Amino acid sequence: MLYKIYKVVLGSIQLPKGLLFSLFLLLVLLNVLDGISTWKVVKRGSNKNEKNPLARFLLNLMGPIPAMIILKGIAIIIILYISINYQDFEPEVHTLMIILNAIYLYIVLHNYKVLRIMKSRRTFSQKI
Repeated sequence: MLYKIYKVVLGSIQLPKGLLFSLFLLLVLLNVLDGISTWKVVKRGSNKNEKNPLARFLLNLMGPIPAMIILKGIAIIIILYISINYQDFEPEVHTLMIILNAIYLYIVLHNYKVLRIMKSRRTFSQKI
């Protein structure tokens, strides 16, 4: 029932032509920023700082840079595949991309918050 309402409401909205591509580019950018910020947090702390068990496993297995390249490469390929192959489900794909962008934005902001905390602790301990 809820899906029917969702489909009717979103089906009646005319979405801009370049929206899906823009959402895809934003998601790629956020994935890159996630990889960079995760690498910085791990570099300043340890692999234990990574909350994602798969990412933590790969970080322990191969180190931060190869692990981030592999994880982010796979994520971007999956996102690209969905963007290209599911265009018939336009409202659903747009919604999925918006949700994923929101999740990755939260993750990136959290990573930089953790970095800021780590830097302030390090600065504080150096003053003592």
